[in-house]
Amino acid sequence: MLNVLKRTKEQKRSCCWPGCEQTAISSHLLQNNGVLSEIAESGNLYELGTNLFAKSIFAFKTVGKNEALTFPGFCNAHDTDLFKFIEHEKVDFHNYRTHLLYSYRAVINERRKKEVLIDYYSKLIDSSTFKDDTNMLELFNNQQELQKFAVRDSHKYEKVFEANINDPALRDFEFISFEIPKQEVCISGTFSFETTEEVQNIGAASELTQIYFHFIPNQGKSCVIMGCEKRHKVKAWDYILSHQGELETVYKRISTIIINQLENWLCSPKFYNEQFRAKEFIVGKLTELGHFHGNERAMLNINFFEKL
Repeated sequence: MLNVLKRTKEQKRSCCWPGCEQTAISSHLLQNNGVLSEIAESGNLYELGTNLFAKSIFAFKTVGKNEALTFPGFCNAHDTDLFKFIEHEKVDFHNYRTHLLYSYRAVINERRKKEVLIDYYSKLIDSSTFKDDTNMLELFNNQQELQKFAVRDSHKYEKVFEANINDPALRDFEFISFEIPKQEVCISGTFSFETTEEVQNIGAASELTQIYFHFIPNQGKSCVIMGCEKRHKVKAWDYILSHQGELETVYKRISTIIINQLENWLCSPKFYNEQFRAKEFIVGKLTELGHFHGNERAMLNINFFEKL
């Protein structure tokens, strides 16, 4: 199964920009220069992600900054043209278009992950290994349908982003941005405002509220960016605003997002050695448990930015 997943991840995919059929290159979720280079040491970083061979599903691994947080998102032309506003060292991290482009790329990254899983389950369903295992086939089919629904849902969000990218006069999203002392951690992703418990009550087919979150070191500080579509402000804005304020609370809020919501993020080798090396298994287990406890919005009493 692992070999099947590896081959599925490595297969060629087309550009995610509407109407483009060119082959996607390996796109960076966060730019190499000016962000990843801020915390890389000898060109290397530590990434937390899934690892089926580790003691916990979530584990750290070393990764070169040229490969860190990459995905087959856009062809070379669209990757260059769409994101040139944020692909340089002096980015305005308080600018709406900056927030928009980072968030759009995070949405596309999540959609691509789901497309990989759809293809993966198709290969398992067609495999002779499971042709007589009705329980596994049912599981694969159910998981595939969930991913297909999520991809269809993602296209709705993407259209709003693409309209805003094409027309600078549009402002369909609302973001907050603020700076805190520099922490050698990079995060960029999207997650649902609704908790697992809430989704179980309203049904997985209901429209969910996307939250966009970015934690970016730059020029001696770390910038926090967070937002949602304006039409969802009545539901999610108080939650978003709760991530500002007293520094200890900010750190705990960000730590909660790391544990409960986003499965891939980066840190410098120095940060890893000082904060996580001695308790790497605990961090992995916390992340694993955080994805299943049901109330992901509840702030945990954990601060990853102090000595664990």
